[in-house]
Amino acid sequence: MIKVLAIIRGCKECPKRQYGSGGIYDCSVVQQELDAGEVMPGWCPLPDHPAAAMVAQAARIKELERRLAASDSAEGGVA
Repeated sequence: MIKVLAIIRGCKECPKRQYGSGGIYDCSVVQQELDAGEVMPGWCPLPDHPAAAMVAQAARIKELERRLAASDSAEGGVA
């Protein structure tokens, strides 16, 4: 079995890109026509890079810690 391990920055680099008729490319996963530009579409089915997920998770943890601290101070610090 062949595996792909790469950072994909746009549809032109993607292994899911396939050639349709008339010089138009599409995504083989979602059968959506690809824009000729270099931009990664919002509907891209590839998973996000783990670093982006870790940044989002860290921001979520900070927000939850902030809410917990605000809740504790509103209750007078009683645990």
